[in-house]
Amino acid sequence: MHEPEAAPRVPLNNADPDEAVTAAKLRYMLQHNEHHLAELAELQTDLVALGQDEAGQLVRQAGDCYRDGNELLRRALADGAEH
Repeated sequence: MHEPEAAPRVPLNNADPDEAVTAAKLRYMLQHNEHHLAELAELQTDLVALGQDEAGQLVRQAGDCYRDGNELLRRALADGAEH
């Protein structure tokens, strides 16, 4: 099973509470999605083991969407750290 990557820490440039809350939400969503990605990988394996290859392929594609979304969240975190 794929272990989720640790979410990067966004260094906050000031003590703005709204900025801190928003960065925390982004980190949470990334970790949350990584957990779902691991679950989808397990589900794909289970489906293939049951001979449901097409369903397994669809679940793999769903996992790809999570990976793409997670990359966008990482970029949003990095962008937030630059401001």
